Amino acid sequence: MAAASLPVHQAIRQRRSRRGFDDRPMTLQEFSDLMFLSVGETDHRDRSWPFRAFPSSGALFPTETYIGVRAVLGIEPGIYHYQPGRHALALVRRGDQTGPLMRAALEQEMVAKAGAVIVLTSLFDRVAFKYKDRAYRYALVEAGHIGQNLYLTAEALRLGCCGIGAFFDDDVNALVGVDGLKEATVYMLVVGHSTHEVVSH
Repeated sequence: MAAASLPVHQAIRQRRSRRGFDDRPMTLQEFSDLMFLSVGETDHRDRSWPFRAFPSSGALFPTETYIGVRAVLGIEPGIYHYQPGRHALALVRRGDQTGPLMRAALEQEMVAKAGAVIVLTSLFDRVAFKYKDRAYRYALVEAGHIGQNLYLTAEALRLGCCGIGAFFDDDVNALVGVDGLKEATVYMLVVGHSTHEVVSH
C-alpha cells in the first residue's frame, strides 16, 4: 500500500467537499488505497470476526459498497461490488455508467466527471434482528462513518471527494442491482482528481 501523503490532522483541516474534477484518471494504487482505508478489512487476528476501517454497531456491517468506475487506470469502466474480505471487485454492470448515475443524481454534472462514484447501500436485516427499531438509525450512522473515511482518505491522497444525498432512490438501486427493500441505497459520493472547486465547508 502506498503511504498517504498527508498526516491525519492536516487531512482533517484541509477536508472540503470538492465538486470539480479534471480528466486525470486515478491510479490503481490510489483507488486501492482509497477503498482499503475507507471500507476494507484492517484486522484479521480473529478470522471469524474481522474488523473493518469503520465502526459498526455490533460489528454487523450492514453497509455494502458499489463503485461506478469511469477513470481508474487498470480497471474497465463499469459498476462493481467491493468485497472487503478479498479487497477485490466483482463486476455488476459493464460500461461507463456515470451518465445514468448522473441523471439519477438529479443531473449533478460532477457525477459524470469524477473518476469513480461510490454508492453505499444498507442491508437492514443485518442489524434489525438485533436492534429492532434502531436498526435504520444505526445503518445510516455507519454510512456516515464511511463517508468521512472517504473524505479524509481522498484528502490524504490529494484527491477530491463530495457526498451526495439528492438522488432518485429507485434509479440508483436499479443501476447497482439491489431491490430497494431488503437492500437500498443510502448515500453516494464522488471521488477523483480535483480542480479544487469547493462546494461547501
